[in-house]
Amino acid sequence: MKKILVIIFAFLLCPNISSAKTSTKSSAKMHRFCKLWIKQDNGQSLSQINTTKAIVCSWYFKGMFDSSVVVQVMNNIKSGKNASSLKQARLNGMCAPKNFSAGQWIRVFVKYLDDNPQYLNKSVSINSTAALGKYYRCKR
Repeated sequence: MKKILVIIFAFLLCPNISSAKTSTKSSAKMHRFCKLWIKQDNGQSLSQINTTKAIVCSWYFKGMFDSSVVVQVMNNIKSGKNASSLKQARLNGMCAPKNFSAGQWIRVFVKYLDDNPQYLNKSVSINSTAALGKYYRCKR
């Protein structure tokens, strides 16, 4: 609860934060934000501004994750498949273990771009999908 209040106050007191926009056309900024999220997830304390940046990454990938899960559920309903019988989760057209989380997706995204900095100018959605494809291939 305390963190939420800090974030709300940060948005109210710092106009450059409350009107900030994060473009997803280039992965460079999201890559930096996601590195902050990983630091925070590993227990490192961040400043208010860096916490806000980490939250931007978290919310983006949580949204991508949730929308991918909804699409998978709808496809399962359409095809009559039981979700518990699936061995892999489909995320953005790629496969991942059933217990895969949005946090793991963030870590895969960061690792992919750390290993392939030449792709930092590509969009976040392209790189997040490419990262899943590199590390989690679909089994046929």
